[in-house]
Parts: sequence; C-alpha cells; structure tokens
Amino acid sequence: MADKRDHVQGQRTLKIYTAENVTPQTLRQLLTDSNLKWVYAESLTNTILAYTGDFLLGKDQDLLQWEHGRAFDETLELDWWRTGETFRLRLLTERDVPDGVNWNKTGAVVQPIRDEPYSLRMHGMCDEHTASPKHPTWSEARIPRHLAYPVAVGKGENPPERVALRALDYARAGCVVLTRLVGVAAEVERREERA
Repeated sequence: MADKRDHVQGQRTLKIYTAENVTPQTLRQLLTDSNLKWVYAESLTNTILAYTGDFLLGKDQDLLQWEHGRAFDETLELDWWRTGETFRLRLLTERDVPDGVNWNKTGAVVQPIRDEPYSLRMHGMCDEHTASPKHPTWSEARIPRHLAYPVAVGKGENPPERVALRALDYARAGCVVLTRLVGVAAEVERREERA
C-alpha cells in the first residue's frame, strides 16, 4: 500500500531512501542491477562523468577511491558517500526501489517544480580537430585536460558543440531542497548544422 507521503494533493512526489554501511560489493551490485545509464564520481584528485558500464569496467572500477558519486537515469538517482571502507547511500526515485539493500524511507515530502528537466551546461567546447568520432572530447582553456562526456554520437554525425547535464528540482514549502540528475545530452547543435 502506498505511503500517504507519496502523494500530496494529487501531485507526484520524490521518494527518498537512505542506507548505511553498504559494502563496495553491494554498491557495485546495485549499480549493475539498477541499469542506471550515467555516473558522476569525485575523489580528492579526480572527477569523472561516464556511462555506468564503462565506469564499472574501466580503470576507475575500485569504488573505494571515490569519495562521492551519483549514478542516474531518467527515473532514479543513487548517491553514495564513502565512510571508511563502506558507503552511505541516498536513493531518489519516483518509482520502486531496487532490491539488495535494507532501505530506510525518510520522512521528507518533496514535489517536482516542473515536469520537464532543465539543462546544466558542462564546461568545454567540442574539440573539432582532435576529437575521434567514437571518443569525442571537449576542452576549455582554464581546465588543463580534455573532457570526455558520455553522449551518443550516431554514425556519420558530429559530436555536439556543448554538453549538458539534465536535472529536475524538487521543492518543499516552495523552496528547492533537492536537484536530481536525469540525463546527459547535447546542449546546442553544432554551428555548421545550424545554418
């Protein structure tokens, strides 16, 4: 039976769950089983935005090296914070929760401010002359490395000039209290295609 807090005056609401002392193996299994498309992770010396499958299989696969992370898709966001050798999790969802963890539902009641996500522009312009069609990169003078973003580029298509995170804001009593990431997409079409 649905919790009364799941709907406020006919509006849909965000369900917020937490979990403590989650092992790296359990977090990895959650990331795999939930089929979340993208992951953003931070360590003291690095950040990454990648497809979740690439993140779990690549050189960054040791989850304990990341202080914080967010795996997300259009319907669910799984956040984690490292606490020693385990993780503290927060799940943001408007759908059912994934199995495998003893989730604690919070008492928070928040509603989306709008139905459609908005764009948060990422740093960098597409590197037109150095980018590989399979692995495009973006750069900006103030960032001392190329940026690789997980955006799909169709065969024969150019990568987007700019990339954006897509997000939804949720409010309580009219104030934004949470932003849930829902996607990664092209921000603006390439100049030569706009003409």
